Amino acid sequence: MAASVLATCGATKVYAVITHGILSGNSLDLINKSMLHEVAVSTSVPQKEHQEKCKKLKTFEVAPIFAEAIRRIHNGESVSFLFENAM
Repeated sequence: MAASVLATCGATKVYAVITHGILSGNSLDLINKSMLHEVAVSTSVPQKEHQEKCKKLKTFEVAPIFAEAIRRIHNGESVSFLFENAM
């Protein structure tokens, strides 16, 4: 796994980010056994049960940005504006 390679090369902590975390099969076991320090996963897929099985999982909320994008599309407004000023 890439996290192991990074740790071998001197990384002290390795993080992963998942947009739509389906996390099927033995993925939670693999994450638990991995060198990953933390895995951030969006709430676009419910994660409560996954978090109970894997303490490395942390979630970030996406509903507000999805709702605003839908509102903007409905009203004929710019969606790209949401991301132009994100940083």
